[in-house]
Amino acid sequence: MEKKENGEVPELKCSHLLLLRQSLKELHEKRNFAKTIRESNLRSAEKSDQPEELNHIHERYLQELANIEAAIRKTEMKIRKFQEENPCKLPEKMSDRVKAPILVVDDEKNIRLTLSQSLESLGVEIRTAVNGEEALQKLQEEDFSLILLDLKMPGMDGMEVLRRVRERWSKARVIIITAHGTIESAVEAMKLGAADFIQKPFSPREIRGLVTQVLEREALTEETAEDYQTWISLSNRYITDRQFEDARRAIGKAMAIDPGRPEPYDLTGVLLEIQGDLPEAMRFFRAALDIDPAYKPARVNLNTAESLDQAEREETHPAP
Repeated sequence: MEKKENGEVPELKCSHLLLLRQSLKELHEKRNFAKTIRESNLRSAEKSDQPEELNHIHERYLQELANIEAAIRKTEMKIRKFQEENPCKLPEKMSDRVKAPILVVDDEKNIRLTLSQSLESLGVEIRTAVNGEEALQKLQEEDFSLILLDLKMPGMDGMEVLRRVRERWSKARVIIITAHGTIESAVEAMKLGAADFIQKPFSPREIRGLVTQVLEREALTEETAEDYQTWISLSNRYITDRQFEDARRAIGKAMAIDPGRPEPYDLTGVLLEIQGDLPEAMRFFRAALDIDPAYKPARVNLNTAESLDQAEREETHPAP
């Protein structure tokens, strides 16, 4: 693999640039969300005739916006400086880095065809399977870098396939494909070791972006991690690999960079739930929702944890 004089691998540089751009996109989304919340709160305060609350909302928003704008400027400067010092053209294809094929598992022929065509431009070989049984058979015959796995299939469902993949082929990354409105199942799959999920319907661009993002995580290292998004990506990879201490450290780094984001608190809750500490997990899920009440993964995680906690209480103290 080609290296520069300073010993850094060019493709890792490209990965880092991609993450910086993703971080900038998320900051713009955060700014837009803050504006929406502010306008909603202002309307409520005006209707209830609370001038003091209006001033409070205005001042709080100005401070929040100033923090977001500062983060945007800092990230933009990082991108410009990075491109000046490390000219990097993000590759159209990943075949030079990803040798093993991608396996698409879905009982719907149209979905298999759509996914195969969408991923052709990445330059990676694509295999398909019509059900869970065929997928496991193919896994015995060949190594795969990534598996795109539909949750709802006749016979062996996607959740059972995921469990078996994690037991026998733990290095293969799994992206869950789920129907619209079933995010709860997707979140549960991620706790079992899925790398990410996508909801139907999705565009070719969306699936290419997600596949690239998941595969790019494999090139990340703590030595090159500087920004928030890189540490979050490392956290997700560590959780997938059940490297919990490493995940805690990466989450802590992300939280230190930007304590006003819900993801680190939600990921900490996921870690605690996997390790069996439901009360503490729920505390972190609530902390994530305090930061962003619209952050759906934390809401789903909290509802699931509360249901599990209630079931445990009823089992321990059954009704007379």
